[in-house]
Amino acid sequence: MTIALRMHKTLVRSPQTLSDVVDWRLCIGCGACSYVCKRGKVRMVHVESEGYRPVFDDPSCADCRDCVEVCPGAQVDGTLEIGGLPTVTEADREFGPTLEIWEGWATDPEIRLKASSGGALSALSLYCIEYGGFHGVVHAGMDPVRPWLNENFVSSTREQVLARAGSRRSGPRTFGA
Repeated sequence: MTIALRMHKTLVRSPQTLSDVVDWRLCIGCGACSYVCKRGKVRMVHVESEGYRPVFDDPSCADCRDCVEVCPGAQVDGTLEIGGLPTVTEADREFGPTLEIWEGWATDPEIRLKASSGGALSALSLYCIEYGGFHGVVHAGMDPVRPWLNENFVSSTREQVLARAGSRRSGPRTFGA
C-alpha cells in the first residue's frame, strides 16, 4: 500500500483585540464582551446590515484584551491554507474540504417540532442547563417590541429555550419600519 503525504504551508492569524473581531467580521453579536466589560465601556447596538455589534465608548477599549477572553469570534481558528487541497469527494465542491459531515436532530418530539433544523442546538442547550450544570445559554430570539428583529437572551429554563426556538432570519428593515 502506498500513502501519499502532502505538506501544507500555513499562515496563522488570530484576532488579538475586540476591534480585530469586529473588523474581520467574526462577531456573532452575542454580547458577551459587553457583559464582561469591567469598565462598562462596551455596548451592543443593532446595525441593520449586520445584526448586533459592539460599540466602544472609549477609544482605549479598541485595544483592550479583557473581552477577547470570552469572545466566541476570537476563538475562530485563523489557520489559512496556502495552496489548495485536492477535491476528494462530491461534497467538497459545496462545503470545501471536510473530515466528516454529520446529520443530527433532537430525539425529544417537543424540541424537534418547535425548533429549527431538527432542534439539535436547542436540545444541546437544554442538556447543558438540565444536566450539565450550566446556569443558562445565550441565544437569539424575537424582539418582543420589534418582531422583525432579533434580540439576545440568556435562557435558564426549558420554557425559555423553547419559547425562543425556531429560525431567526432577520433582515434589514424595509418600508420605513
